[in-house]
Amino acid sequence: MGGTLPGSLRQLSGPGGCTHPIRLDGHRTEYDLDAATGEIGRVLHHLVS
Repeated sequence: MGGTLPGSLRQLSGPGGCTHPIRLDGHRTEYDLDAATGEIGRVLHHLVS
């Protein structure tokens, strides 16, 4: 092998051995919330993946 992995092993080692990896995509927004009234306030965090 000369210190390198065969093509199929090298290909499987990238996604942790999974042959059909799934990539999740989305977002999450957290808002300030007034617990007494339930009113949704300003955006605290907006995370995008």
